[in-house]
Amino acid sequence: MKIELKNIKHADFASEETECFEATIWIDGKRTGSVSNDGHGGANRYHPYALQEQLDGHGATLPPHICDWDKSALPITADILIGELLNIALAKKALTRLMTKRVLFSRDGKIYQTGVIPNLREFLASPDISKKLQADVVLNLQPLESAIELYRA
Repeated sequence: MKIELKNIKHADFASEETECFEATIWIDGKRTGSVSNDGHGGANRYHPYALQEQLDGHGATLPPHICDWDKSALPITADILIGELLNIALAKKALTRLMTKRVLFSRDGKIYQTGVIPNLREFLASPDISKKLQADVVLNLQPLESAIELYRA
């Protein structure tokens, strides 16, 4: 099952305990409903409600989510699925914005960025860019999906 979020509207200023957002949910290329959260700590709202049940059912077939802070295993729910998709979309937006004017690179497992570079394309075309930056990986030169994984890690 391929689940996508589209038409995401995120209100960072209104996000308190949870992300304040609304989006449409597409499953296997077909618009199936919408999801929203007001950002005050409550669960996501799904329309139609059957969509949440469908996502919960799909989540039950997936391996559990391992929490970063205590290493406990949580069953995958609709909220966890949607939260992960939202986090990926927000990271993609932030990364794309940064990479339009700066070079992002990793060194020793950490991500760094340069200042604004006026001739970014020319700078990225340099054959020894990794050596200049002492970079393990230059995110700007990676496929976007790979760059997002590195950026989020």
